[in-house]
Amino acid sequence: MNNIHFLFKWIFIAILALLVVASIGYGALIITFYGGLGSVLLNMKSAPNPESAKLISLRQETINVLTDVKEEIPTLKEFTYFESVFSDKCYKGQNNYKVKDGYAYRCTYRTTHFYGFDSDFKGTLQALHQDLISKGWVVIGRSIDSILHQYYDKYYEPSNAKPSSLRDQYLVSDMPKPSYRRGDVLLSIGYAEQQTTHLFPLEYSQKISSGFTTWENQNLLDVSKKFPNMTSRHRYILTVALEQHYFEN
Repeated sequence: MNNIHFLFKWIFIAILALLVVASIGYGALIITFYGGLGSVLLNMKSAPNPESAKLISLRQETINVLTDVKEEIPTLKEFTYFESVFSDKCYKGQNNYKVKDGYAYRCTYRTTHFYGFDSDFKGTLQALHQDLISKGWVVIGRSIDSILHQYYDKYYEPSNAKPSSLRDQYLVSDMPKPSYRRGDVLLSIGYAEQQTTHLFPLEYSQKISSGFTTWENQNLLDVSKKFPNMTSRHRYILTVALEQHYFEN
């Protein structure tokens, strides 16, 4: 009788051990699926309150930084200034086995400034590039010089052969757009001209690329409405977008 009791006792212990091991394994599988323990902990964090005193203060600090950055680029003062708009957004990061943003929530502020000019496009963009480099900006991806050489010089003149995927007339708005970074501030440049009909790049230049939006406040330019008036005054339109994150957890 004692032997049977002893046997049942060890069977019970073995089953319990198996259940514990299975639970641990299942838990490990779930943690792995969600990108590891760090990602699980990030996903447990709460969204920030954009109207809190802390975020209002951080947002204003970023606005001040971006305003100062705009004012310190001398080349911009040579253009005709049209308008400035902003986008302010908080959004959720992705942290799982496929994507690891490394943050639970982030808030970003972006200002986009619209200018017009009639001077030589290539020379004007080269001067802007040199201006930015002299101020400590670092190119992200393709530089203006590279874009001008690979696309403007190759395709822009009416007599030059055009890419098979484009219309007969190659426009500056068909070229890739350059970006720069200095510290934690991102600067992106866009351009178009009077003949431009595909205005999506100018619309997109105003927006923050992000994940699932939890809060947003913005004042964007209706490009399709304002573009005819801007291009009636100048041949080329230039956009300079400045962006900085002001909260992350």
